[in-house]
Amino acid sequence: MIRRVLIILAACLLGGRIGAPADLASASSANADKTKLRLLVLGGGLNTRHLFAHNSGMLCDRLRYAELASCTYTDDLDALRSESLRNYDVLMIYAWRATDRGGSIESDAQKQGLGEFLGRGGGRVVVHIGNGCFDDWPEFGRMVGRVWITGTSGHTEYKEFKVHLKAKDHPILAGLEDFVISDELYQRLTPKADVKLLATARDGGVDEATAWTREYGRGKVFYTALGDSPESWNNETFLQMLAGAVQWTAGRPVRRLPQAPGRNSLHGR
Repeated sequence: MIRRVLIILAACLLGGRIGAPADLASASSANADKTKLRLLVLGGGLNTRHLFAHNSGMLCDRLRYAELASCTYTDDLDALRSESLRNYDVLMIYAWRATDRGGSIESDAQKQGLGEFLGRGGGRVVVHIGNGCFDDWPEFGRMVGRVWITGTSGHTEYKEFKVHLKAKDHPILAGLEDFVISDELYQRLTPKADVKLLATARDGGVDEATAWTREYGRGKVFYTALGDSPESWNNETFLQMLAGAVQWTAGRPVRRLPQAPGRNSLHGR
């Protein structure tokens, strides 16, 4: 009888020991998920050749590989409503949602959501033609700082050029060096608000802004004119800059992406 009791006690104690690590592992995994940034990417726009989902997916792959962020892609403008954006830390706009590209922002609720998101400290990352979005809503231009205006703004042919980093002490650029990229260089972007210049590139003796930051409400905004094609998004320094921007606009310390196991590619969301 005593022997049977001892066996039962030993089994209970052993079961408790076996169960504890599993519980701790589950709790650790849950805590890790809570520390990941939640990134929403808005894409879309009609009559545009840009591969918004594919290209942004290269960054999302690297962020997930580094366990820095979860990533959701959408082309639904209702994702800009307050009840949607409250589920995210950073909004990336890599799209061309303009009046001549299938329609601009559609409702006051979407405008309110964008404003409230930055007002409460949400992060905004705008890439390439993303600053050509919502061209009939002046407040968006003040959020971004400088905008693409069809008929006024332009770009060079697709080519290699050098990007000069002007604020290497900024957390987004810390540890990075000037780099060469294959892209188109934007020209004559129209100022709508003051910006802090981070990077430029020169063409025909003119320095064109290629990256900047600004603050709007309690939120931080980053913009880069780069990012036209898959070749751009396969540039390691460009991806490191974007990953830094996602973290910085969210108010997080910037961690560099670890080396990828191979050439960047889209593996799905």
